[in-house]
Amino acid sequence: MLTMTGLLTPGKSDFNNVNEFRINKVFYRLSPGIAYGTSWGKCRKDWGTDADIAELEKNMDMMKEHFVDKGIPVIIGEYGCPVKNKDEDSIKKYLVSVCEAAYDRDMCPVLWDVTDAFYSRTSCSFKDKEILKGLMDVKD
Repeated sequence: MLTMTGLLTPGKSDFNNVNEFRINKVFYRLSPGIAYGTSWGKCRKDWGTDADIAELEKNMDMMKEHFVDKGIPVIIGEYGCPVKNKDEDSIKKYLVSVCEAAYDRDMCPVLWDVTDAFYSRTSCSFKDKEILKGLMDVKD
């Protein structure tokens, strides 16, 4: 993925300045188990133990250290979890915890919800007001 921090404008013939663009590493990590929902992943019904939180914090700290601290912006362009056979409180805790961990480290989290489980594209509103409140509280 190539993320441009500036646009080519008249008079600029190339990107000689290293600050003109950044090559960002793209990786895909399905962790923890609540995020799994396929035959090839081990699925858990709940999330939020001390070990779960520690794993999340560790992974976010690594991304901050290797990218954000070096001036490379991080967009977590896809995070979420399936809802079938999941504990509702765990789903909410996971979604808000990932958002908070990313936001606290100057990363941009983007909730991925292609199933309309959390957000209605028809009404352009969150279906679960608790999730919305939790996500909005993160920024305060």
